[in-house]
Amino acid sequence: MRVPPDLLSPREMDVLREVATGSANKQVASRLGVSDQTVKVHMKSVLAKLGASSRLQAVMTALQRGILDRER
Repeated sequence: MRVPPDLLSPREMDVLREVATGSANKQVASRLGVSDQTVKVHMKSVLAKLGASSRLQAVMTALQRGILDRER
């Protein structure tokens, strides 16, 4: 399945990459210099765009679709 290059915004990608490492929202927020609430908003958008119901499902879907690189 081809993935539209603009499926996720650059900031949503940043959040998803951090979540893929197992980071909690507060850790992601601290690393990206944003609020915990901002991370939650981005993750809600990521979940909707990927049709996922959990953070784990979002990461797995992103890996399967080639949105995230397995080597990071």
